[in-house]
Amino acid sequence: MSDTAEDEIRRAERARLFLGDGIFQVAWAELDTRIDYAWKASAPADAARREELHQLHRAMTALSNILVGYVESGALLLHRLDDQDRERVAREM
Repeated sequence: MSDTAEDEIRRAERARLFLGDGIFQVAWAELDTRIDYAWKASAPADAARREELHQLHRAMTALSNILVGYVESGALLLHRLDDQDRERVAREM
């Protein structure tokens, strides 16, 4: 299924709002801190636990990169639209 330019721009706006939401930012930072603390507190011999925490951290990074990518792609697409299309998309959002 291919998205239209308008779909991509709307997705970008939703991602921007989500990333900018204060409660999301606080919860994200808290989760990151907890994972980091748990990794540092884990025993070096507990390789399975350390690997699990490392994978959680990598998943957080991947999700963040996806959301930022949505924002950047939408901004680039919006920039490429001519003024008339930009105004129409803004009205529809």
